[in-house]
Order: sequence, then C-alpha cells, then structure tokens
Amino acid sequence: MIRFFTSRGFRVLLAVVCVLAVVSGGFALAGRALSPQSDLLGAILSPLQKLGGAVTGQMERFFTAVGRLETLEEENNALREELRTYREQLVEYDRYQRENAFYKDFLEMKEQHADYAFQPATVTARDAADACGSFTIDAGRLDGVALHDPVITGDGLVGYVADLGNTMATVVTVLDPKIGVGAVVSRTREAGVVRGDQTLVEQGVCSLSYLQSAAAVSIGDTVITSGAGGVFPKGLIIGTVTEVRKDASNVSLQAVVKPTADLQALTQVMVITDFEGQGGLGDEK
Repeated sequence: MIRFFTSRGFRVLLAVVCVLAVVSGGFALAGRALSPQSDLLGAILSPLQKLGGAVTGQMERFFTAVGRLETLEEENNALREELRTYREQLVEYDRYQRENAFYKDFLEMKEQHADYAFQPATVTARDAADACGSFTIDAGRLDGVALHDPVITGDGLVGYVADLGNTMATVVTVLDPKIGVGAVVSRTREAGVVRGDQTLVEQGVCSLSYLQSAAAVSIGDTVITSGAGGVFPKGLIIGTVTEVRKDASNVSLQAVVKPTADLQALTQVMVITDFEGQGGLGDEK
C-alpha cells in the first residue's frame, strides 16, 4: 500500500485532481460573482461545476476505500502473526506430548527392570543412504554409553551402539545384518537368532532363523530377546511374526519378524548402559 502512494502514477493522479478542484472552485466563485441574469455564462459553467463535484465525490470515495484497504492490510498482517504464533505453539505442544510419552515409557521401564541403568537420548541425525535405518544420538562416552549397548524404546528393541564418541553415538537397528540377536518365540519358547536380511530390509522386517523344522511358530507370535550372549538383556520385545517359511537350505524354518519399535519414526530412545548378566560384546566398557 505504501508503494502505491509513492508511485509516479499516484502523483500524476493527485496533480490532475488538484487541477480539477481548482478549476471547479474558480468557476464556482466566478458564477457567484456574476449577475444572476448571465444565463449564458451559467449554462457554460454548470457542466464544469457538476464535473468538479463528481470528481470530488469520486476522490472522497477513493480515499475512503484506500483507508479501508489499509485497515484490512493491518488486520491481515495481525492475523498472519497470530497464525504463526499458533503454529509455533502447536509444534511445541506436539514436542511436549512426545517427550511426556517417552518419559512415561522410561519410568515404566525403570520400574519393570530395576537392574537396568538407562541413558535417555535424542535422535539427532539419520543416514539417508542406509536402508537399515541407522541413526545418531546425542549421548556418548561421557554419558556412560559404551559400544554395543542395547538401544530400546517403550515399544521394544531398536538395536545397539555401533560407533561411539564422547558426546554422540551411532546406532544400528535390528534390520542390519551385522546384528545377531538371540531370541525366543514367547508362546512356544523355541529359540533362534533375529538378524537383518538384505532381501527383507526394504519391507522393514528382519528374520528369525535356525528354528527347527518342526517348530510350532505361527503368524502373530511375539519374539523376545533370550539374553544369550550377554549383549541384550532377556525378555525385550523384538517384534511379531508375520510369515513362516522354509529357509534357503530347506532344512529349518525361518520366520519373518516385524519390529514393534517404529524404526523410521524414532525421535527419542533409551540406551541400556548396564544390566544384570551383561557381557559378550559389551565387555568393551
């Protein structure tokens, strides 16, 4: 709106209006000064007076409309600022909700597993080139985190620490073939190893291998950590069986497991820095 009043077009318009106003006013004064008997002059001046009056009226309406537009522009700017504030508040509200849910899970895990030592951490970056979903967290050696410490959420096992710095760490997930997790089927207690599989990673699932050919594993069964090897504590939920089939050798069974933790949407995790029976790869502490 300010640009309009400083534009060349507005200055020209204003000059024309001023000229018309002066001319109209001059003719009006002239008409009053002359004798009423000067009908001819009155007939000449009358259209010009009407034109001047019409121009004046139009300009009054124009400037009234301009004033309204300025008011509307101010109101729109105020509404935009108010909307921006509401959006920021909504983002903060969502963040608080996620944090509250996370710490609720954290407290529940501490109550359920008094022998665990935890370090909460926030996901700070993801490796976009890694289909297995590895990510970086804002906790490291100075926070008591060590290589191969298990990483979990309230929903289940995520993976373990594969690389470590003083204030950060890289976590690889259960979808990664580098990880082998001793596991059992909760319902039948049949044991196997959960491992990432390159043929399954695009589906966001992993495999439970080395099951006996006579195993009674079924779709919908829950798979949990067995605690074997000392890398992962016993009893952590890994995922749910979505398919059962013969393995490549046609000797044993393989179950496809969908992790219960949403590995692609993690924002906060818990690192288990100590637990009863910890050993194996975790001996590097």
